[in-house]
Order: sequence, then structure tokens, then C-alpha cells
Amino acid sequence: MPYNRGGTGDLWFFSRKLVSRKGKIEWLKCLTTVPHPLRQGFDPLANPPFKKLSGLSIFSGCGNFDRGLEDGGAVEFRTAIDFSPEAIHTQKANARYPDRLSLYCGSVDDFLKAVNTGRFTRIGEVEFISGGSPCPGFSTLQLDPFSERSCRNASHITTICSYVDIFRPQYAIFENVINMAATRRGYEAHNVLLYVVACFVSMGYQVQFGIVDAWSFGSSQYRERLCISIAAPGLEPPARSWQTHSHPDDIRGRCLGKTSHGHSYGSREDHNTPFHFVTAGESTSDLPDIGAGTVQACILFPDHRMASPLSLKDRIIAIHIPRCPPGQGYAEAEQLGLIPRNAKKSMVEVGRAFRRIKSNGLFPTITTAMRVQNSRQNGILHWLQQRSITVQDARRAQSIPDEEVIIGRPNQQLQQIGNAVDRNVSLVRGLALREAWEKSCANGNIQAASLPSHQHTASAKWPLTIKCPEPNHASPDGGKTVEKSPRRGIYQILENTKQKQTTSTLPVLPIATKRLRNKGTNEAWLDASEMEIESVKKARYTTVTETRTTQSISKRTCSFRT
Repeated sequence: MPYNRGGTGDLWFFSRKLVSRKGKIEWLKCLTTVPHPLRQGFDPLANPPFKKLSGLSIFSGCGNFDRGLEDGGAVEFRTAIDFSPEAIHTQKANARYPDRLSLYCGSVDDFLKAVNTGRFTRIGEVEFISGGSPCPGFSTLQLDPFSERSCRNASHITTICSYVDIFRPQYAIFENVINMAATRRGYEAHNVLLYVVACFVSMGYQVQFGIVDAWSFGSSQYRERLCISIAAPGLEPPARSWQTHSHPDDIRGRCLGKTSHGHSYGSREDHNTPFHFVTAGESTSDLPDIGAGTVQACILFPDHRMASPLSLKDRIIAIHIPRCPPGQGYAEAEQLGLIPRNAKKSMVEVGRAFRRIKSNGLFPTITTAMRVQNSRQNGILHWLQQRSITVQDARRAQSIPDEEVIIGRPNQQLQQIGNAVDRNVSLVRGLALREAWEKSCANGNIQAASLPSHQHTASAKWPLTIKCPEPNHASPDGGKTVEKSPRRGIYQILENTKQKQTTSTLPVLPIATKRLRNKGTNEAWLDASEMEIESVKKARYTTVTETRTTQSISKRTCSFRT
């Protein structure tokens, strides 16, 4: 039930109100109507006034993203794909309707190949797609961003574009690390986010993207992600998810990039919130003290054990790391002369090794492998106990409910948790999807927004893909007639050609890992036509071209906002 998540999603219970007389509070009165300016929420136990979307999850992992979206009430996943057998078993164990969920353990590329040959999910059956391609290709924690493995992981972003191109869903939501929008020195012209957005726009979709912070929605970890959502033409796009919890004091501004005019877009925003952010100490206050965690057993919480227990030498070091002031690590302890001579380690870089978590702060970003001696990762040593983060701690940081199970050995459990999307983030995006889908159904736009696959679109009335010409001097938008909508950031692009050449494209993507800081204005809107043309000009495309004929003027509406 989304009403018992501590205010996440702006969903509340109100039963009574304070009644005052002459400035003094007299009594409590039971509510009979919804107080202004609140509005009555939906009943999660009642049948929704619409047909749920049939969902396909790629790179699904343990399914935390899927179940959070399902909590919103607009989608029911029928197919999930992942390469990990343990993650597939976790999906099966926690599925709400396991008899209606088809699980595929294998490569997403092999599944797509099987779909093209007529096996598994048929084209036209998928109305919603979710997923997050492997993030190590863009993460700053990787040592070599140009290694074969890193390039292979980064190239999977094109798989997401291929799934959308084949299935043509009504909606889709994807996430990855923010560095997917960054560029490396010497590769400034190559921006993966712009290529992906241009690819979706060329298919005719409305595209939205922005920064989503887990702590802004009630989670207790420092996890910032890039979220991309698309909606078919004529459908109501999912609204932005307003933050309900405050930013910690040490959070810096960040943006996704700058337009050609120098304005920042996709900036992190700060608003007044009803709640303070949830700290690491608050989210784990009910967990028992397990000391150094060497027993690796906790009756009340079976997952309250470390994925990789500390060695004897590491436990000796942990004992000598100061608890006060908070956030101390190996570097501070060695500077104070607290580390015994026989326990000292020769490390190339000390950095954040053996650093304690601040109990009144956030957990570090939960990753697939968390080790106390890692100098690049934020500290994972407990603020009081002589141990590192346990699997149960990681579950709480990712907002995974205690009643759900994670299948596998402790290190396999942590790998699934680290690969997952934060549950509260997926919930708020699921609620936004529900509201958008309900409005679209109420407005009767479902039939007009039907998106057949490119294999069956000889008589399509809207452009599946668009080939943008080079901009000329007469028209800055490349020869198109652009009409501004009364709503800022929305553009209607009209193409007057009856014979048009459409291009199905997949960009050749470079690696992008340079950090960006928010130095400009809080501008989060982007000109659709300008962004599309700039991206197509700079991208190197592998194209498959075919000519289609339309009988009337095709119309496309594109929205770019956080």
C-alpha cells in the first residue's frame, strides 16, 4: 500500500483535525471531507478505472524497480529478463502473480533475437518497458573506462533503443548513472544522453529526463540517478515527482549539461519539503548489535550478515578507527598514531578506506561489491560497531521491504541489491505513471496513441522516425515549421512533405565519464528541434533507410523537461 511509506509519493493519511477557539486548541475532530487544498487519493484495494499496462522488464535484476512501479498501480509485468539465475529466482519468489509472470534467464540480445523469430513475447503485446542498462560502462568507480568490458557494458544502452523500436510501447522508463550525460576530455562532442534522446524523439516519442535522488523520496542512501521516461504521441506524459524529503547539507548542485546557448538543463532542484531526509541511523535503528559480525547469524534478521567478513587484520584496524568525530577513517587514525604497527597496510591510495558512516547522514551508494579497504568508495564501516555494511543494511538503504526475500549467498545478495533501482524512486515514478495513464484513458487518447511496430507501419499517420536535414540559413530549425505551444518547452513540428525518407538509427556510442557541476542557471527546458538537430549533426550513425508514404501532414509533439 503506497500510503504507508512515510510520505513518499505525497500520499498521506488524515483522520482528524485540530479545532481551535479564540486562538487556543480545544479538541480533535474526525474528518468527514478532504481538507483544502488536498485531493482524495486512489483506493489501492479497489479495481482501477483503467486497464493496467502489460509490462516488459529488461536488465530487471531482483525486480525492485518492477515491484515499485507495480505499487503505483498502472502496470503489471508479464515478462522479465536478466542474466543472473539468482536474480531470476528472487523475481519468482517475490512476484505478486507468479503464474502470470514469464521469466527469461539469459541475454537481452538473445531474447530480442528470439522475438524476431516469433518466439516468446509477441510484438504488440508490450505496452510498457522498464530497465536500466549496466552502469559500469559510465561509472566513475571503474579503473579503465576504455576496457573491453566497460565498452561492452556501455554499448547496452543501444539495446534499450532497439527494444523500444521493436515493441513500440505506450510508455517506458529507464535509469542509469548520471555520468551517462557527462563527457570526457577530448570527447566533448560525444554525449550518450543526447544520442539516446535523439533516437527516441526520431521514433516520435515524447521524452523527459532529469536527476532523481533517492534521499529526496525517503531513502537513506546517497544515490543519484538519471531517469528517462518516454510517452507515445497523444498520451499524457508522466509528471515530475516532487521531492518529499530534504537535501542533506553537504549535497552539491549538479546538472546534466548545457545547451548551445550556455544554459544548464536537468539541474538538481531544492524545494521546501514536509520531511527531513531519513538518516542511516534512523533506517536501521531496530537492527540488533552484532559486534564484529564474525558469527554471520542473526535470528531476527537472517540477512543481517556481511557479504564478505573482515579479516583479522581488518578487524584490528576497525577497532582503532575513532568513532568521534563522525566520519573518521584510516587516514585520520594513522595520522593520530592509532594503527598498530603489525596492522598497518601498504595502500597505493588511502582516500576513504576504512571510513565510518555518519549515523546522522546517508549510507553511501550501495554497489555490487563493498569493501572497507576501497579508497574510492564512500566509507562503509559502521559508525559504532566494528564491521562493514551488512546485507540487511543494504536492503534498508535501498528501501527493500523486510518481507521480501533475496535468493543466493551473501555476496550474490549484495550484488542483486547493488544492481537494483531504489524502491522509493521506482514507487514515485510508478505513481506518476498511474496518474498519466489514468488521464490518457479518461481523455480517450488511447486509440490515437497506438504505436505499431515499424514492421507493420506502411500506412502510419505519424512519423516513426525522422531524418533531420542540416540547418540552412533561411530556417534555424533545419527547414521545419516550428510552432510554439502556449506551454513552455513544448514544440509542434510540422512536416509538409508527402514523400519523406525515414531512418531507423542506432548511434555508435563513446564512453562518457567526466563529472559536471552546476555553474549556470536552473534552466531545465530544452528546445526539441534544436536538441535533435545538434545531436544528429554530431552523432555517428549506423543507418538503415527506407521510404514510406503518408497521406496527410504528420504532427509530432516533443516535451523536454525534468
